[in-house]
Amino acid sequence: MKHKIAFVEWEKECEDGACCEYGTKLFVDGKKVLDSVTPVKAVRAVLNELGIEYEIEQKYDD
Repeated sequence: MKHKIAFVEWEKECEDGACCEYGTKLFVDGKKVLDSVTPVKAVRAVLNELGIEYEIEQKYDD
């Protein structure tokens, strides 16, 4: 089965126009799974939604 993963960019201006919020929504097979996406959150959300067991190792360069 082929799954559809979509990233949708959004932007919202404050009522007074003095600020702007933005982000990315993540959809898996048409279902919104996240409103705010980072790479690790996106991978986790997709794997969880698809029922795939996983282990993610996140490291930082010094």
